[in-house]
Amino acid sequence: MDELFVPRGQTVIALQKQLNLLDHIPVGACVVRRDGTVLFWNACLENWTHISRAQIVGRKLDHYFPHLSQPKYTRRFQETFDGGFTIIFSAQLHPHLMPCQCANGQLRVQHTIVTAIPAASGIGFDALMSIQDVSDLTQQIQNYKQIQARAWTEVKQRQSIEEQLRTDRDLLNTILNNSAAAIIMTTTEGAIVFANRRGEDILRLLKSGVPGQAYSPPQWQVTDFAGNRLSEEPLPVAQVMAAGKAVFDLQRCWEWADGTRCFLSINAAPLWHNQPDDQITHLVFSISDITLQQHAAIELQHRYDKDRLVDQIALHIRQSLNLRDILQTTVSEIRTFLGADRVLIYRLDSTEGHGRVVAEACHPDFPSLLEWSRRSDFMAANDDDFAWLDPYRHPVIQAIDDIQQSGLNPNYINLLQRFSVKARLAIPVFLSRDILPSHGRSKQDLTSTLWGWVIVHQCQDIRHWQSREIELLQRLENQLAVAIHQSELLQQVHHLNINLERQVHARTLELQQALTLEATLKRITDKVRDSLDENQILQSVVRELGEALEVHYCNTTLYGSNSTTPNLPGIHSNRCIATNVSIQHQYSSPNIPRSSEYNHQLQVEELFNIYDQLFRGQPVVFCQLAVRSPAISQSLHDYPHLSAILACPIVDDQGVLGDLWLFRVSASSFSDREIRLVQQVANQCAIAIRQAQLYKRSEQKVEELAQLNHLKDDFLNTISHELRTPIVSIRMTLQTLEILFKRSDGLQDLKQAHHYFHILEDECKREVNLIDNLLDLTRMEAGTEPLVYTSVNPKNWIPHVAEGFERRMQLQQQHLQFNLPDDLPTLVTDLTILERILTELLNNAYKYTPAGETITIAAQVEAERFPGQHQDKRGCRAQLPNQWNHENGMPGHFSTSLSANLTDPSRPTAKLAFVTPTLPQFRISITNTGIEIPRADLDRVFDKFYRVPGIDARQTGGTGLGLALVKRMVEYLGGRIWAESEQNYTRFVLELALVGESGQP
Repeated sequence: MDELFVPRGQTVIALQKQLNLLDHIPVGACVVRRDGTVLFWNACLENWTHISRAQIVGRKLDHYFPHLSQPKYTRRFQETFDGGFTIIFSAQLHPHLMPCQCANGQLRVQHTIVTAIPAASGIGFDALMSIQDVSDLTQQIQNYKQIQARAWTEVKQRQSIEEQLRTDRDLLNTILNNSAAAIIMTTTEGAIVFANRRGEDILRLLKSGVPGQAYSPPQWQVTDFAGNRLSEEPLPVAQVMAAGKAVFDLQRCWEWADGTRCFLSINAAPLWHNQPDDQITHLVFSISDITLQQHAAIELQHRYDKDRLVDQIALHIRQSLNLRDILQTTVSEIRTFLGADRVLIYRLDSTEGHGRVVAEACHPDFPSLLEWSRRSDFMAANDDDFAWLDPYRHPVIQAIDDIQQSGLNPNYINLLQRFSVKARLAIPVFLSRDILPSHGRSKQDLTSTLWGWVIVHQCQDIRHWQSREIELLQRLENQLAVAIHQSELLQQVHHLNINLERQVHARTLELQQALTLEATLKRITDKVRDSLDENQILQSVVRELGEALEVHYCNTTLYGSNSTTPNLPGIHSNRCIATNVSIQHQYSSPNIPRSSEYNHQLQVEELFNIYDQLFRGQPVVFCQLAVRSPAISQSLHDYPHLSAILACPIVDDQGVLGDLWLFRVSASSFSDREIRLVQQVANQCAIAIRQAQLYKRSEQKVEELAQLNHLKDDFLNTISHELRTPIVSIRMTLQTLEILFKRSDGLQDLKQAHHYFHILEDECKREVNLIDNLLDLTRMEAGTEPLVYTSVNPKNWIPHVAEGFERRMQLQQQHLQFNLPDDLPTLVTDLTILERILTELLNNAYKYTPAGETITIAAQVEAERFPGQHQDKRGCRAQLPNQWNHENGMPGHFSTSLSANLTDPSRPTAKLAFVTPTLPQFRISITNTGIEIPRADLDRVFDKFYRVPGIDARQTGGTGLGLALVKRMVEYLGGRIWAESEQNYTRFVLELALVGESGQP
C-alpha cells in the first residue's frame, strides 16, 4: 500500500521530462505497459516505422508488430515486467534478431533494449524500449551507452524519489491515524479497502479475512434526524460516481443494529487511474462525527421553533381579539410542532372537574372531542365514584407515557381508551387576577384560579414526553392566560361600551320621554280643566294616558258614583258597602283586538292588598301573577303574555275618589317617571272631579231645592188632603147624625147612627194613625228614639205576631204559611220596633193579596260574602275576610267601608280598617202571591205617600207612610230591607245582624 501514497504529481513531472528528452534523441524509444499498450512513441520511431504517435499511442504494440505476440517475445517481456530487469534484443547477444516491418513495408533489423521502469500509476513496472538500427551499430552503441547512463541516472533519481515517498507515506500514515476525522477509501462498489483508526472507531469496522476486502460490511441504517429510516445508502458512493466530482458536507444519521445513532458529516472525492478523465478507481471519504454538534443544533432548532411558536401565538393574540380563533390556532400549532395525534383545550365549568372541550386539532383517523362535555359522560356513567375526576381537580402537570401503566382510576382509563388515547400530557391553565410577566416569581406568588387544561394525546403508540415539550406547553400556557385575560377585558370593555351606549340611549329616551310626558301632562291638564263633566274628564284621561304611555289597556273607576252603586250589594240609607267596584271608562290599544263589551267588576276581597295601598293613597305596580283575580284574568284572556299592572288612586286631601289602572301586556314594567306622571294626572283628575262634583252638586242643590219646594208643595197638598179627608168624613158623619137625631125615626135610625158612629171612629183612628206615623217618621229620621234590646226565640215569636192576621186572612180566603227552621238562633233586637215592622208588612200583604193566594213568612240565617253590619247612626261598615292582621299579626278581617263624606253625604269615602270577625245575618221574608210590582217601581215603594200604579187607594186604605216608616225602622235597627217581585209574586226581605245581649256584635 506504500505505493498508493507516492506523490504522483512529482513522479508524473519527472517522467514527463524524461519522455521529452527521449523524444529528441536519435534512437527510437517507446514506453509499453504490461498489457502491451503503447504509452509513448518518439519521433525517431515515427520516422523509421512511418507510424505516427497519434496512431499507435493507446493501442497494442502487437497490433502493428504482430511478431511480438510470439511466445519467445512475450515470455521475455513478462520476465521484464515481473522482475524489473533489462533485456536486450540484439544480434550480438541473441542469435535471433528482432525484425521490424515498417508501415511502408520495409523490413528492418533493430537492436532493442527493454528496460523495466516504474509504472506511472505507481503500481508495477512499464517497459522502456530503446530501438536502434543495427546498420550503424557503433553509433547505436554510443547512443545506447548515453541512454543507459541517463536511464541509470533516472533510476537513481527514482529511487531517491521513492525513498522520499516512503518517508512521506509514513508521515501520512501517522497523520491519518492521528486525525480526528475518519478517512476511508472504498472501491467503486462501496467495499472499504482502507480506514484510519478514527474511521475504524466511528464506523465500527472489523477486519475481514476475505481476499480483496479489508473490512467486513458494517451493520448500519441511514435515518433522518427524527429517527425515521431512509432508503439512502450510508456512504454516497453512487452520488459521487454519478457526479464524477467531489461532494462536501453530506450529513447522515446512522443507526446501528443496537439502536444507537450518530450524526456524521461526509466529504467524498473520486480517484482516477491517471488523469481526471480516466476511469474512477477508488473513492476517498473524510467523515467527521458531528453528533454533539447536531444535538446542539437540534436543541437550538427546538428552541428556535419553540420561540417561533410562542412568538407566533403571541403575535396572533395581539392581532386577533377572538378567543376562539386564538385557542384554535394554538392547538393547531402545538399539534404540528409536537407531531401529536390530538391536542385540545378543556375549559372547566365548576370546581368538580366538569367542563367541555372548546378547541381541538385532531388527526382525521381518530374521533373528535370538540364540544365534548365531561358532565354528560359522568352522568351517563351513573358512577358514584368521583375519583375518576381527580386529574381535573388537581392543577398539576400530568405527563403519562402509557395510560395502562399509569395507575389511573379504571373508569378514567376506560374513558381514555374510548377515545384511542395511549399517552397523555396535560398542562393546567391558570387565570391570574394580575397577568404580569412571571420572571422571578412562581404561580404561588399570584392569586390565580384554574381556568382549564391544555391536553395532548398520542393515539398511535405510547410516547415519552420530553422536558422541553413540557416547558413549551408551560410557556404557551402563560400566553393563553394572557389571551384569556385579554378576551375577558375586551368583553368587559364591550359590555361597558354597550352599557354606556344603553345609558346614553336610555338617558336620551328619558329626556324625550320627559318632554313627551310633560307635554302629555299639560295636554291632559288643559282638557280636564276645560270640562266639568266627570265622564268626559275620565274618558279623556284614560285615552291620553293609554296613547302617551303606549299601554295596552287603561281603565278608571270612581268609588260610590251612580254607575257603581247598583253593583254594590250593601246599600244602607246614605251609606254603601264597597264589596266590588265596576270599571266605568276604559281605553284599549288598537294594535290588540279586543271585544267591545268590557264591563268587569273587580272584587275587593280578591285584591284587598292592592286596595289597601290604594285606600292609603299610594300607587301599586304588580304583575298579573301576583294576584288571583278572576276578573283580571278574564279581562286579560286575550293576552297570553304576563301583564305589568299599575294601579294609582285618584286622591285629594279629602279622601280617595277612585283609581286608574294601566296594563302592559309585556315583560316591561312602569318607570318611576311614568308612575309620577300617572300620579300627577290622577291629582289633576281629582281636582277636576272635585270641581265637576262641586258644579254638579250645586246644580243638584238647585234641583233639590226646586224638588224640595215641589215636594213640600206635594207634601202639603197630600197632608192637607190626607188630614182633610178624615175631617170631611167626620163633619159629614156629624151632620148626618144631627139629622138623624132630629128626625128620630126609631130603631132604623138607631142602626144608621151606629153605622155612622163606626165611620166616625174609623176616620178618627185614621187621623190619629196618620199623625202617629208622621211623628214616628220624624223621630226615626232624627235618631232620638232609644233602642231597647230584648232576646226572643224567632220560632215562637213570629207566629205570635201573625196571630192577629189569621182570622182576617181567613175571611179574605187567603192562606198563611210559615217556613221557620227549628234551629233558628236567638234574635236580640228592639222587639217593639220589629213587631211594628212585621205588622206593617203583614198588613200590607193582607191588603194587596187577592183571594185564594198564599202569604208565606220565612226566616233563616244567611252567611253572605260580606258579613252583616253593625250600624250606628253615622254609617255602616262592610268587613273584608282575611286570615291575617298585618298590624298585630293576629287573625282577623280587613274591612272596607264607604262612609259618608261630611261635605257631601251622597258621596261615600273609601276607608280601610281592621275589624274582628262578625256574626251571620238573620233574614225574614214575607212573600205574597197573586200580585206583581213592576221592576221600575221596586225602589220607589219605600218612598213617602207612593202608591203602585193600578191599585185603588180607596179600596186598600192606609196613610201612604207605612213602607217609608218600615224602611226607616229597619235601618234604625241596623238592618236593610228590599223588595223583589217577579213571576206573579212579591217578596219583602228584612235582614238584621245577629248581635249579643247588649246589642253589640
